[in-house]
Amino acid sequence: MSPTFAELAALSQPGQPPFILAMVVATGGSTPRLAGARMVITATGQQGTIGGGAFEHHVIQQARALLADPTRTVASVEVHLVHDLGMCCGVAQLLTLIAARADHHATGIQNNRTHGDIA
Repeated sequence: MSPTFAELAALSQPGQPPFILAMVVATGGSTPRLAGARMVITATGQQGTIGGGAFEHHVIQQARALLADPTRTVASVEVHLVHDLGMCCGVAQLLTLIAARADHHATGIQNNRTHGDIA
């Protein structure tokens, strides 16, 4: 089950540890979860699922690398389940990873405005 938006809001409050929101944005073929599936990943755990197995393990590794890099806040993960991970189901999944760091929120918005990403 995916974390609810109320749970995500609670995790985003000051004093909470940073986390990554992983969200499936597109799928092709028969995949474990459909677009919209969400998972929260922290440095030490996770909540929810985006499909399990080798795919989820791969995404957790990518998310923790993003979490460890304070200069990045967003990443895309595109995986061909058969060719890239040797799985026998599905074809492809595209995810977006978004870092939520309560202590860096204002800096991230200011940096995006400086670079023209936010009006």
